[in-house]
Amino acid sequence: MKEEKIISLLKRKFKSPKGIVGIGDDCAVLPYSKKEYLLFTTDTILEDVHFKISHISPYYIGYKALAVNISDIAAMGGIPLYAVINLGLPEFNLKLVDAVYRGVKKIACDFDVRIVGGDTVKSGKLFLAVCMIGKVEKKFLVKREGARAGDLIAVTGQIGNAYVSGKHYKFTPRLKEARWIVRNLKPSSMIDISDGLVIDLFRICQASKKGAVIIKDEIPVSSGVKNFYSAITEGEDFELLFTIPSKNKFQDKIPETKTKITIIGEITCRPGIYLKTAQKLKKIKPQGYDHFERNNFGI
Repeated sequence: MKEEKIISLLKRKFKSPKGIVGIGDDCAVLPYSKKEYLLFTTDTILEDVHFKISHISPYYIGYKALAVNISDIAAMGGIPLYAVINLGLPEFNLKLVDAVYRGVKKIACDFDVRIVGGDTVKSGKLFLAVCMIGKVEKKFLVKREGARAGDLIAVTGQIGNAYVSGKHYKFTPRLKEARWIVRNLKPSSMIDISDGLVIDLFRICQASKKGAVIIKDEIPVSSGVKNFYSAITEGEDFELLFTIPSKNKFQDKIPETKTKITIIGEITCRPGIYLKTAQKLKKIKPQGYDHFERNNFGI
């Protein structure tokens, strides 16, 4: 994937100091206090890439811009604290700006995030770029790296139909779920599914230098999914994908939110992602959403 090539280039150019998680995970992890790390993340949503202004209320553009960053913080086991927001506008439209920031304010209040600054520019298309700071207890930090052979692969909620259903505009970040998971299931690795289950599982495997087998009949696809392969590669599900040692105690439902957790496979020593069906075991390509490939599944 072309995005991965850009990330690899940046990782070579900007080496992370010892003790710091830099480029390549959901958040950068920085020194903070004796018991906690600082988390730092950023995401951009752009008109005609992540949304069409004719298809979505500006309220949900603001909502989603903050939600995707909260989801990144959740994937590291942390809690969001502060955000700055950069807004690009094709033309002055105060009514639109007000609607966008009503969406921002709603989710910021829901997740106790303080908006502390930003920037506004004139641009060819509408965009929002958010930078967010959070924190995580050192004992609860979870990275993409850490999965071990024999670990079980688990996912929250359901996969697929995020575009058709409109879920990708209105999803609730799995912050409560992530905090429960790190406290109770002790995951060895975790990621949020933004680009698709397959490619995001590949990212865990790549960081951990492992492979995986996933079982087709165990993957919880959303009702109404017509194409299974599209469901596991389209992305924008914003569910949590994580691994847990098989010896750890497992619960299939998070008590506070009633969110279902499903075991869908196992980490292996053999490289690559394999899909197990009733008939065979088939290696599948680590495909998912890529901004620079012709696989943009629609907005």
